[in-house]
Amino acid sequence: LDYEYTVDKAAGTTVINSEDDIKVTVVTKMDDTDINSYTTYLHDDDDFDGSNFGTDAQLKLHVFAPTLTYKDANVYLGGTYPNFSSDDSKVLESTVWKKGSTTATTDMGTAPTLTRVYETKTGQITDTADVNMNVTAVKVGSLDISDHVTFVHNACGNPKLSPECSALSSHKGLTGTEFKLHVFSPELTFTDKTLYYGEDFDLSTANFQSGSTTWKNGDRTAGTNATMSNTAPTLTVTYAAATADADKLSGGKINTPDGKIAIEATVKAGSADLTAKTGFKHSHTGCDSAIADHMGDASSNEAWIHVENCQLTVKKSGGNADESYIIYVKKDGVKYTEMVLHGGEEVTLYRLPVGNYTITEDTAWSWRYTASYSGDGNLTGAAKNEGSLTCTNTKNEDKWLDAFSDIVNNVKSK
Repeated sequence: LDYEYTVDKAAGTTVINSEDDIKVTVVTKMDDTDINSYTTYLHDDDDFDGSNFGTDAQLKLHVFAPTLTYKDANVYLGGTYPNFSSDDSKVLESTVWKKGSTTATTDMGTAPTLTRVYETKTGQITDTADVNMNVTAVKVGSLDISDHVTFVHNACGNPKLSPECSALSSHKGLTGTEFKLHVFSPELTFTDKTLYYGEDFDLSTANFQSGSTTWKNGDRTAGTNATMSNTAPTLTVTYAAATADADKLSGGKINTPDGKIAIEATVKAGSADLTAKTGFKHSHTGCDSAIADHMGDASSNEAWIHVENCQLTVKKSGGNADESYIIYVKKDGVKYTEMVLHGGEEVTLYRLPVGNYTITEDTAWSWRYTASYSGDGNLTGAAKNEGSLTCTNTKNEDKWLDAFSDIVNNVKSK
């Protein structure tokens, strides 16, 4: 027996372009003779009424259409939009061919290759709000079958990890949003610095950041419980003293002898300013001025510079305890201050800026002595913030006035 099948389709049609069942008529032949009128046909498909079709032999081709399930994508703030038309592996969770509630089985043969096209978003992501993403076409070759596709959304791909993600409604055809982009913002942790009064400090090359940048969206962390669909941008962090403290740090130097200087950070990705959308944390062991976690748009600084100062002890050795000697103190070769010491006396100068300190004695005043100097007054800051300098006098003349008169005690007791 030979069987001839006739598919009920338009002439010249080779691609199935409808979900409607396709009628197929059967003709049975024996040696090219049509014996259809003598043939009884049975059918086990419940879609047919009865099982005996006599000579009116018909079959149906049930057409299965695709159901695409999407999960949300995660992207970095400041990064560029992904091109899902070239790679949708991170958002397309599954493709299942279905007819009603029936799922296609492997004995149906090979499913056609689908081409999915997505709306194009270009440029830099500069807002933290979720972004709705839409499929613009689903094709088999050049045939657009979008109207026959069912779209299902699986919020974030794992709702247990992401309670903040809400599912989109399932829909058929291009009548809704298929998935979302969740934007992850940078979170930076800063630590304080301790510097010295007068110390050189260039904010343009400074780094207050502690550890690496963390990217967050709600309770999810990029790379930990969230797979990202674009590349993290390179962040540029710059620093400036708060307006109220600007005079304490200017000209590349620390200009205050003590206290602290508030430092504010600006965060950019390329030309896009992300400061207001960046989370800031503060971590500094032993700091008595902790800064609360905050977003960059808050009126808060991100770190402190704690200012310390130096001290120098000036000693007078030799000479007489009842005589005064004028000592000049120089910083980096320039007169800084002067003092009057008696023989054997010492004075400590506090709240000094860093610098190389030296002393000289006024020899016009102490002309009867030869002065020598010892000690180390090179105060560099953290490495050396205390110094001591000594002026030692050796008497080379016992006479006063014109040097021809000896010292005579003219004070007599009554």
